[in-house]
Amino acid sequence: MKKTVCILWLLCTVLASAIAQQTPTTAQIMSKASEYWAKQDYTQAASWYRKAAERGDATAQNCLGNCYFSGKGVNQSDMYALA
Repeated sequence: MKKTVCILWLLCTVLASAIAQQTPTTAQIMSKASEYWAKQDYTQAASWYRKAAERGDATAQNCLGNCYFSGKGVNQSDMYALA
């Protein structure tokens, strides 16, 4: 019984570690957004800014608001720009 519990604990630990390594940090997401912005691929940039904004990143929220204000990568919307 103890051996089974140890094996299950080990498997859970390995799985959790693998998942954590696949989940990008907010800084990595913002870096990706900036790369797309520099390439003038505004649709991709807005998508990545949205991911970081949903995590509560204030800079990403501001950048996404600017996307909506200017209509770059998204449909222009004053309402979403100010939200």
